[in-house]
Amino acid sequence: MEGSIMKRSAFFILLMLMGWICSPGHAQVIPVGGTPVLSESFADTLFPPPGWIADGVARTVSSGSFYSAPAAANFSGHAGSLTLPAVANPSVVQFYLGRTTSAASKMMIVEVNDGTDPAHFIQVDTFDHDNTTAGDFTLCQTDLSPFSHLPSVTIRFRKASSTTSPWRLDNIEVYATTSSLPVSLTLFHGEFNSNTGCTHLEWATETEEQNAGFTLLRGNAQHPFAPIGNVQGHGTTTMAQHYTFRDPEPLHPVSYYKLIQHDHDGRSDTLKTIRVITGLQSDLEIQSIHSRGADLMVQLSEPLTGPVNILVSDLHGRTRYQTQVNANNQKIFSLRVKLLQGVYVLYMSDSSQRVTRKFSVDL
Repeated sequence: MEGSIMKRSAFFILLMLMGWICSPGHAQVIPVGGTPVLSESFADTLFPPPGWIADGVARTVSSGSFYSAPAAANFSGHAGSLTLPAVANPSVVQFYLGRTTSAASKMMIVEVNDGTDPAHFIQVDTFDHDNTTAGDFTLCQTDLSPFSHLPSVTIRFRKASSTTSPWRLDNIEVYATTSSLPVSLTLFHGEFNSNTGCTHLEWATETEEQNAGFTLLRGNAQHPFAPIGNVQGHGTTTMAQHYTFRDPEPLHPVSYYKLIQHDHDGRSDTLKTIRVITGLQSDLEIQSIHSRGADLMVQLSEPLTGPVNILVSDLHGRTRYQTQVNANNQKIFSLRVKLLQGVYVLYMSDSSQRVTRKFSVDL
């Protein structure tokens, strides 16, 4: 392990000296600091690795074609995406980006989902064929410090191209800042109930240290954030805790909610901010969800037409499956997704409506 680290460090220094660090519009090298929280070299034949989601991406092995390793994630076709498992408090993602000698124009886009909307990714960086070494691998970095305060972040690599010339990713590493928050937040979710006109909020912690409690703030573009309630904490505990709160007067058409945590010594921290859509009035409902083997069958109350975003997450907010399908006036969707035993949340949305529902998988 020590030899591998020294080899990689020497290679990194060499790339800096030779100017081979990816620089999409900026030449500054990001200092790699913090704790390594994710590392994948794609050396194992299993692809995608557990917890990863590959769409139009496959593991490839080609002796002599890769500078950093004998295997890599290969983005072929015109598009494709590779979604990493969720990480907390990210600071930098570092990876090797490889290309063939083809000069065909293409981009590799790095995106981040901050947990506000599981289906929405924020573009944070782009790399094109002009700043990536032809016929080789180039060490690249993306600064994730704007998201370093968040307890759950999902990173996705996405190819954008009109050519089938591939991108190749290898040795992906994510570094995170060391969180000193006394509360380890694992969930913060909100859902608007059109029947009652209320928003139901829930959150969960894995551990707590001297936690006096929480304050919930509500706001949107027209209304500044203001407190709407307080919930008592559990002091110091290593047992998982679950909290709920009901907002009877949400703002329309969207409400933002901030979760503030308070220590017994008077310190306060903003743990997370979420968005809840409250203005969509729709009769659409998820009537049933059935999981059998690698098949997931979903039946809606009303048919959908056009692009439909589908996402499955676990109760910690980690994405387990994500796709987009083109619905043709259909109410029943059959998906190929293998889930382990447990409880999950299904999100479905089109251009005008969005529904969610929890479901369980029993093996």
